[in-house]
Amino acid sequence: MISSSQSVDLLIIRHGQTLENILNVCQGQTRGVLSPLGISQAQDLSLSLAGMHFDAVICSDLERAQRTAELIFGAHKGLQILPDPRLRERSFGALEGLPLPAHLHFDDEIDGAESIESLRCRVQDFLTQLRSDYAGRRLAIVSHGVVIKTLLSQIQGLEFSAVEIPANCLPFRVSL
Repeated sequence: MISSSQSVDLLIIRHGQTLENILNVCQGQTRGVLSPLGISQAQDLSLSLAGMHFDAVICSDLERAQRTAELIFGAHKGLQILPDPRLRERSFGALEGLPLPAHLHFDDEIDGAESIESLRCRVQDFLTQLRSDYAGRRLAIVSHGVVIKTLLSQIQGLEFSAVEIPANCLPFRVSL
């Protein structure tokens, strides 16, 4: 049996570039469609991770993240991709589908949007489950910019504003 005091090794990946990213459109919890570059980013990352072992892949249940996870990890035989709604992007309410306002900070309270407190709670719930269920294992996480920013701020004990949103398909490792 694996001790719960063992860390969880995470490779965290933001989905590939979307058509909406190119147009600077606020996606939030909308579907999002991978651009040709986004598809290429995921395929290139798949090749670079080909020799690496993962115990599981957990991704947002939104299509752009699921498609990215499939492109990266679909060739890893026997590796199941597990969608988890706690990894879906923050809802931005009425801003979804519109150009991102220049003044927007992703931790702003926005009318009709998911609150920052709600986002932090669902991310914390996800991290608590990972510590419990995956101690001593290596996981890949495929999610979205603001969720990853929240994950990292909680894992690293940093202020939300101190963490940058990662580039599309640029993986990084952290231990939980």
